[in-house]
This record gives sequence, C-alpha cells and structure tokens, in this order.
Amino acid sequence: MKKSRIEKCPIPGIDAIGIDIPKTKSPMRIAREQRHKEFLNDLRESGVTNMFGATPYIEEEFGVSKSEAKEILMSWIKNFSTEKPISK
Repeated sequence: MKKSRIEKCPIPGIDAIGIDIPKTKSPMRIAREQRHKEFLNDLRESGVTNMFGATPYIEEEFGVSKSEAKEILMSWIKNFSTEKPISK
C-alpha cells in the first residue's frame, strides 16, 4: 500500500494535503543576493582578504550576524564555482 504525501500548510487553520508550495524568490531577496554577490566579487578582486576570512567584512557591510554572514559566504562560494570559469 502506497503512503500518501501529506504536508502541513504554514498558515494556521489551513490544511494542505498533497500540495507542494513552490519555493520562489521574491524580487527583494533576488536584489539582496545580487548585492551580496557584487560585494563579495569586489572584495575578492581587491585582494584585501582571503575569501575564507570574508565573514567579518560581510557582517560589517550588511549588518548581519556571524552565522548569517557565514551563510552568505558559503552560498557565494558554492555559486562562484559554478558561475565563473577558472582562467589560466
């Protein structure tokens, strides 16, 4: 017997059975991520720090916590390797 997929809706009082809520990014989130990307690309090109030491720069620039800065940096590192070809 196959089990049905039941998901709870995050909105109180509404049950969502078998509905997948799409995870789309809002325009504000896309713009924020673009600012992060531009800042980190500029920081990398400046040579001021090794990118593994960029967390304090992110904290200062965007006013985020250390853990949020680490998340931003890790996302940038992950996407950097897939977006930019390595030149020789």
